[in-house]
Amino acid sequence: MTGPLATNVQFCSHDSYNKDGSCVCDVDYTGNFCLNRKCRSFGFDGYLPKNPVKVDRCICPPGFLGRNCEPVSCVSGKSQVYSSLKTEKTISLLASYNVKLQKIWENGDIGQLICNETDYARNFNYNYENATLYTKNENSLSCVAKLNQYLTADSCTDDDEKPIACIPLDINNLNSIVQYSPPNSIVFVVTNMAVSSITGDIVEDIIATSIARRIQINVLVYNNTGFQADDPSLATLSNIAAATLGQYILPSIENGNEQYAIVNALLENWDQGYQPTKVFTGGIKTLPVDTSKDIYVAAQLSYGQNAVFSVDLPPTVVDCRIVHPQLSASNQTSDTPIIVYTTGDLVAYSAFTSDENRTADVVDSAFSVSVNQTSYSMVVKLESENAPVDYEAGYRTIGNPSSISLDTTFHNRAFCQFNFIVKANCKSVGASVVTMITANNRNSVSFPVYCASFSYAKKIYNNFAAETQNMRQLEFEQSFSKDFACGSDIAPEKTGERSFIIVAENSNDTNVTKSSVDNLFRNKNSFFYQLIDPLTLVPSSRYSNFLAVLTNGETYQIKQHTDYGKFMTKVLSYTNTSSSGADVSVPISVKDMLVDAIENGSLYSDILFVVNFNVRMSADDSLAIKTALGTKRSKLFVLFVQSYTQYGSDVYQYMNDLAIASGGIAVRLDNYDELHTFFTLYFPTLIANDIVAKAYSSDTKPGIALNNVYLQEQKYYLLLTNEDSSEDGPVNGEQIIV
Repeated sequence: MTGPLATNVQFCSHDSYNKDGSCVCDVDYTGNFCLNRKCRSFGFDGYLPKNPVKVDRCICPPGFLGRNCEPVSCVSGKSQVYSSLKTEKTISLLASYNVKLQKIWENGDIGQLICNETDYARNFNYNYENATLYTKNENSLSCVAKLNQYLTADSCTDDDEKPIACIPLDINNLNSIVQYSPPNSIVFVVTNMAVSSITGDIVEDIIATSIARRIQINVLVYNNTGFQADDPSLATLSNIAAATLGQYILPSIENGNEQYAIVNALLENWDQGYQPTKVFTGGIKTLPVDTSKDIYVAAQLSYGQNAVFSVDLPPTVVDCRIVHPQLSASNQTSDTPIIVYTTGDLVAYSAFTSDENRTADVVDSAFSVSVNQTSYSMVVKLESENAPVDYEAGYRTIGNPSSISLDTTFHNRAFCQFNFIVKANCKSVGASVVTMITANNRNSVSFPVYCASFSYAKKIYNNFAAETQNMRQLEFEQSFSKDFACGSDIAPEKTGERSFIIVAENSNDTNVTKSSVDNLFRNKNSFFYQLIDPLTLVPSSRYSNFLAVLTNGETYQIKQHTDYGKFMTKVLSYTNTSSSGADVSVPISVKDMLVDAIENGSLYSDILFVVNFNVRMSADDSLAIKTALGTKRSKLFVLFVQSYTQYGSDVYQYMNDLAIASGGIAVRLDNYDELHTFFTLYFPTLIANDIVAKAYSSDTKPGIALNNVYLQEQKYYLLLTNEDSSEDGPVNGEQIIV
């Protein structure tokens, strides 16, 4: 709401107050009158306008027990179950409702079919402006009357009533339906048109929200408007259905209304409590099942083909384990899942947390979905017959989920609602299906998980970007979760394509202890020679290019070569004609030089900046350098050699922030002797093991993982800085706390 009503309010709700004509809201509320709750972790705001599920609270995804769905400390006991009341679930229909669909629905109106489900709130969107209808308490006849009154069909004609193409299905309307669906709801997408307005961000929002809330999206396609059934935009709907464990029904070659019967069957089973509990993918052909339960199986088939199912009653041996009755399924369309629906069977709910040590002083669950290139542990809660299942040793995962890697063994977390925990690592953005086998090998359960992009996660999770900046370290490569400048995740590093860049002053001094050329390049004990082993031997394949950016205070030159020996020769030849150092009383801007150095290097370069001259740095300079570092994912190591001048805290702060943000370090050194010591003791270790720094706020929150820097097993490293907390000098021994 805008205008006078928004700036001259008469009341402020939820313990908020009026100040100068505007509401100052309580921390948990927002809006002009503080009417809307802030629901975190994909929680559903029960007080959304026009929303048929009217409750003055957040309806949270399974496992999020805070008032606003925020993470809370583990709850002892297992009294909670995560299924929803019928009054807090919705059935939604998105249809490309045009005259051709209207005609075929004369023999079975799917809108009316959903109106018949009077125990639930119902949402309708008929795919054009103002074509959304929310109903709750109406009986079936009233619901149908509203549909006929408010939601008319697209005529597929222009103003002169000449035939034109019908309006495509707008993906934004599907996202709107999903955002208006509480946890454990169901959505039907019915279309006889292709899909428009598809973007990666919208698709990610649909899939991530649906998986977090356990919303099942089913897609049914008619083919009576002349568009091709293999239209590439329909692949997006197929992927959404598969990610949310819904069905994707291809158009029949017959001009009938088979879709009506399919929706009717799916709705009836859903209403009776049948849920997707097992998923057969390309890598999983056989799963143990509880044969005492009724089983419904759905598979995508080519027209005229039949799926093949069999239940092997005699126990068999798989991986040296006795496996009891199994269901085998095959013959589905290539690269499509087979989904098993059961009621009263095992159901799994999952989340992610940083509780790697399985201690009770952490949150029960921190994130509904995980984040690409992070290693938040996955926690799971199992239910059977609407009751929690106790932890038992021996539960394991099988298969190879596409976007996430998991340990095979679960551990006990008895003090939490989510009482199973397993280590997990998100390796790419996307949805996966995880399958667990019970300890006695008699049953199995499948459930969806999602690894979000960093850019999406920081929009969804409060203060995510501020609280943790996760970086990943491997022995021979690195990749950053956070994209500083590009707006999308950058590709992982290819081993052996990194540049090593040296940025330093090309000057000499009559006092050999202060001469940069002598101490950095020309002396036999200079760091140029000290770098030979770290850069060429450990590991030998890391760098493919070497650059030196050499400045005399006014200008700079870049020397480079792919062979380190020939690179040394070029640099030594150039430094042979070095001049005296720049006037230390005149500060020099290094922005252009550093940005040029970064841009001339390859992705994931290591940059060593030796500062022994007066440096000038501004906020704009820092931003330009940080943008260049982020674009190239380069690490910056800054070494202040204070042989001429003491560097002020402002310059050091800028450089330190740039170094830490990029994964490097900044260190003050009093002279070149300390520089040599640093290289001897520390720098080869940093380079050889590719250790990256990690920045995070001091005000950390429960559930935020701060352990996503990986070191080789059985090796531990201690980085020491001689900068104290006031950033203006070295620490003394009494200040060091280990």
